Amino acid sequence: MNTTTVEQSADFGRHTLPAIFRLQNEGFERLLKLTELNLAAIKGMLDGGQSPLSSLPSGLPSSTGAVGVPQQFFEPALAYAEQV
Repeated sequence: MNTTTVEQSADFGRHTLPAIFRLQNEGFERLLKLTELNLAAIKGMLDGGQSPLSSLPSGLPSSTGAVGVPQQFFEPALAYAEQV
């Protein structure tokens, strides 16, 4: 095997591998941040949605009680979309 080819390959690896690992780490950090944001949004929606859903009368929801529920879910979803 040609020694210049081996040296060129080793040199290429020394320059390329750190860049590849740096890109992978950046991608992982962004995925982690997005996951944390998703969990916070879900938790907020569940915490905020428990009281309106539990205050509805049993059986079919009335038209006045059902109007506030979608609005309460829409506002956190809009705030989440702005952060993403």
